Amino acid sequence: AVVGLLAYDVCKPLSEEQYDRWLFDEHYHDLMANPHLEKLVLHTVSKDKKAKLASGASIENKVGFYRLCELHFRNQAAYDSYIEWFKTNVIPQERTPAGKSAFQFYHLSEFETISRG
Repeated sequence: AVVGLLAYDVCKPLSEEQYDRWLFDEHYHDLMANPHLEKLVLHTVSKDKKAKLASGASIENKVGFYRLCELHFRNQAAYDSYIEWFKTNVIPQERTPAGKSAFQFYHLSEFETISRG
């Protein structure tokens, strides 16, 4: 499987509430219309709690962001088809992230799950 890891902040002057309303009411519907995207998994970063390693040590984060979104695809071919699909099914400009999302990074990754029993 392939997962896109997309980290972003909210562009001013939007509030987080306004931004999330646009994401959930419009943009996520546009993305999920693409049959090659299996699912989205959202991770909103805590503003008031700092993570520590199992040793108790703190890490000085070099990059901060509002949320990390995982975009899940069956494989690399599905990701490539996802990109191709949007070339013929273009999201209208007013529904795109332009002026709403300040992207920090976007990486493609493979993933493994390690779970208890």
